[in-house]
Amino acid sequence: MAVFLSPEWVAELDAAARATDAATTRADDLTLTVQQVVQGAPNGEVRYYVTIDRDGVRVRPGSADAPDLTLFAKYDVARAINAGTADAQDALAVGRLKIKGRLEQLLEHQDAFAALDDLFASVRNGTTYEDGPTMPS
Repeated sequence: MAVFLSPEWVAELDAAARATDAATTRADDLTLTVQQVVQGAPNGEVRYYVTIDRDGVRVRPGSADAPDLTLFAKYDVARAINAGTADAQDALAVGRLKIKGRLEQLLEHQDAFAALDDLFASVRNGTTYEDGPTMPS
């Protein structure tokens, strides 16, 4: 069980993505890179990115060269979304999750994002968290 946002956690996400071809089936016409930026994590800002293309899905630590979308969230929000105690759409609606880039990509490929959520469920279920607040209501 990896700690949320640790290098091991990112590696587990990548392994889960590579272990299935479910996302590849949905990504035949899709090339998309989504950068995640989590601010205020216990060990400082964390960046990782998800790439979806015909070769499948990969999750890598660090910053993407030219992401299509960048998602920004504070640690408490990212933690709550990952733990399933908050909804990303709700966080976006109230300004707790911010998006930079081609928003139409997010809207156009909602099914691919839903597939990612399914892919990462096993990692999410085994994730542990360092001390930190949960997202307030």
